[in-house]
Amino acid sequence: MPDPITPELSIPWKVIAASQDMMDVTYNNDAYPYIWRSSLALSVFEPSENLPAGLCNQKLAFVKVTCSITGYQPREGEGEGTQVVFPNLPQEELERVFTEYWGCYGVLLNVAILPLGPHPPNFRDYPHILDFLPKSRELVRPVTSTGEVLTASTSSLKLDSGLTTTQKDETQVGIKGGYAAGQSGGWNVEGNIQHTWGSSTEAKSETEVGGGAERRLTSGYSTSVDHLYSLLTGYHAGTNRAAFIMLPRPFLEEPTDRRTFALGLRVIEGVQEFVLVVSRPATMRGLCIEASLDTAHFPEQVAHDRQPAQYETRDASFTTIVFAPGSVFAGWGTQTVRLEDSPSATFHTPDGWVIDRFAPGGGVEETANRSSTTANVSLQAYHVGVVDDRTVRVTGQLRGRNWATDAESIFTRDYVVHMRSEAESVAATQHVSTSMLTTSRHLSACYESRDGCPEPPELLLGVPPDLQHVRETHLSFTPLGSRPGDLYGPIMGRIKSTLVANASDRGPRSPAVLFTETDYFKDVVLKFLSTGQKNVPLSTIESLPEKFGRARQLSIGALLDKDLTALRGELGLSVEDAIELRQTIIKHVGGAQK
Repeated sequence: MPDPITPELSIPWKVIAASQDMMDVTYNNDAYPYIWRSSLALSVFEPSENLPAGLCNQKLAFVKVTCSITGYQPREGEGEGTQVVFPNLPQEELERVFTEYWGCYGVLLNVAILPLGPHPPNFRDYPHILDFLPKSRELVRPVTSTGEVLTASTSSLKLDSGLTTTQKDETQVGIKGGYAAGQSGGWNVEGNIQHTWGSSTEAKSETEVGGGAERRLTSGYSTSVDHLYSLLTGYHAGTNRAAFIMLPRPFLEEPTDRRTFALGLRVIEGVQEFVLVVSRPATMRGLCIEASLDTAHFPEQVAHDRQPAQYETRDASFTTIVFAPGSVFAGWGTQTVRLEDSPSATFHTPDGWVIDRFAPGGGVEETANRSSTTANVSLQAYHVGVVDDRTVRVTGQLRGRNWATDAESIFTRDYVVHMRSEAESVAATQHVSTSMLTTSRHLSACYESRDGCPEPPELLLGVPPDLQHVRETHLSFTPLGSRPGDLYGPIMGRIKSTLVANASDRGPRSPAVLFTETDYFKDVVLKFLSTGQKNVPLSTIESLPEKFGRARQLSIGALLDKDLTALRGELGLSVEDAIELRQTIIKHVGGAQK
C-alpha cells in the first residue's frame, strides 16, 4: 500500500558566507552597517537520503545566491576613513551631492562552482550546474485606452515525472525549491511571477522525472525564493558557471518619481535570489563557490538636450468677401447674414501642408481690412481662427444698410495663413549626457560535506571587508527618436556592455576610484569656482609634487576641464598619477581635510 502523503518541510538552507562588511558584530552601539549598499549571501543544501540510482555516482547540491540590490549613495559608498571635508566649497550643495541617491538600472551576477581541493584534469570531473532558476523573465505590454496589461513568462524545473501547464489570472512572484525524501525521492525547483496591481498571465511548465508511478511522498522539503519585478536572463546552464543579467522594466504608461531618463523607467531594488542545482562526482569532498555582483547606477538628474523637429514653412493668402442685403428706408427688409456661410470664409491647406499653430496669430493673421464703413459698423461676433490642422474659418454676423444714403454693407478682408510641411525636414533629436557609476561586490566560500551537512571554514572577525569598487563611465548618445521610450535601447545597450567589461579583465574598463575622484565630482567642483580661481596657474600651488612638472603650465580651470582619460593622454600619466594630480588640485581649491 502506498505510503501516506505528509506535508513538506522547509529546506534547511545553511548560510556558508555573507558580505562581511554588512554584518553587525558590535552589540548595543546604535550603529549599523551601510544601508544603501549591495550585499551577497551564499547558502547550500545537500540531499543525502534515497538518491536514485540514475545519478551514476554523482552528488547533488542546491546552491542559493541571495543578492540584496540597492542604489548607490556616495556618503555610504567609500568605507571608513575616506571622507574628505571641503570647507572652501558651498556646504549645502556638497551635502546634496554626497547624499544624492543613484538608482540602480542594471545588475550582472556571475556565479562559478569549483571543486574543493585539487582541480581534476578532466572537465567531466568538474562540478556542473544542471539547471537554475530564474532562467528568464520577459514582459510584454499591450496598451489600451483604459490602461495596460502586462504578460510575463517564466519556467520551472521539477525532477519527478509528468508534464503540466497552468495559466493564472493572478500569480505570485517566487521560486520554490525542494527535495523529497522517502521512497519517491526527488528534487524540485518551481517558479512563478505575479502582478498584484493588474491582471496578468503566467506561462508555467514543469518537467518531472520520478522513480515509480505508484510511490507516494512520505516527507519532503520546500523553500520560497524572492523575485524582483524586472527583466532577467540567465546563461550557461550545463557548465560550472552561470551568469544572470537584470535590466529595468521598459518605458511604461505609469508615472514614477525617478526623473533620470524617461517617465516610467524603473529602478532595480530589493532582494533577488537564485537557486542552482549542482552535480559533482561522489568522490569530491565539497565545493568552492564564488559570486560577483556588478550594479550600474545613474544620478537623479541627467542632462537632456532636446532639439525639436524642423519643417519646411510657407505662407498662403486668401480673401473673404461677404455682402449683406440692405434697405433703402428705415431698415425695412434689411438682412443679417453669417460670414461662415460664404465659401470665401473657409480656407483649406493644400495636400502635404498643415497650419503652423506655433506661428504668429496661432497660424493665421489678418493683413488688410477693405470693408465698407457700413460693414465695419454692423459687424458682430467677428472671429478668425484655426478649426483644425488644415482649416481656417472666418465667422461673424453682418447686417445690411438701413438707408439708401448709406454705403452697401460689404465685408472684405485679407488674411495670411502660416503653414508647415506635414513631413519633418529634420527629425527631432535629444542628446543625453551623464556619468554612470558601477559598483562591484565579490564573495567566495568553500565547504566540505560532512554527513550531508555543508561545513565552511572558520572566518575570524577582523578580516578586512570586501569594499565596493566604483568605476565611472561617461555616456553620451543621441537616440534616433524624440520619444522618452527611444532612450531605452541605447541605455540598456551601454549598461550591458559596461557591466560585462567591468566584470572581466579581457576588455577595456575604467579604473576603480573613490567618488571624490570621479569626473562627476570634478565637474561639481568646477561649477563652484570663480573666474579668478580658474585662472590661477598650477605653478603657484606649493603642494603640487615635482613629478607633475608638465602640468605646471596649465591653470586650475584648464586642468579641471579635462576628464581623467584626456588628462592621462595629454600629460602622459598613469591612472594613479592622473588621479593624484587632480585630487591635489581639488583639495587645494576646496581646502580639504581628512
